[in-house]
Amino acid sequence: MSKLNNDTYTLRCFEIPACGTALFSEWSEDLANLFEDGVNAVLFKTKDELVERVKYYLSHPTGLSLLAERGTALVQSQGHDVFSWASWLVNKYSLLTEPGKLNPDYS
Repeated sequence: MSKLNNDTYTLRCFEIPACGTALFSEWSEDLANLFEDGVNAVLFKTKDELVERVKYYLSHPTGLSLLAERGTALVQSQGHDVFSWASWLVNKYSLLTEPGKLNPDYS
């Protein structure tokens, strides 16, 4: 996340679990609302906490695999994966280009 942009999450926060990998990210309120810490992602607040959590999961590979699987399931079920985004985009594009249906509302 970029401190300069005041990011609270980025697309990588969805891409990492969508690829089947465990997400380790700095805690933000938005991420805490999207992911459950220790269940489908690891959210840390300090460098020391990150190191502690990495050491834990390196010594518990089964837990790390389960965390990654749950993260993947979450982003897929909530439509945060690339296939869902592409489908949404194609759907919006088709609505905008349908004759007589041009609508400037992109929501």
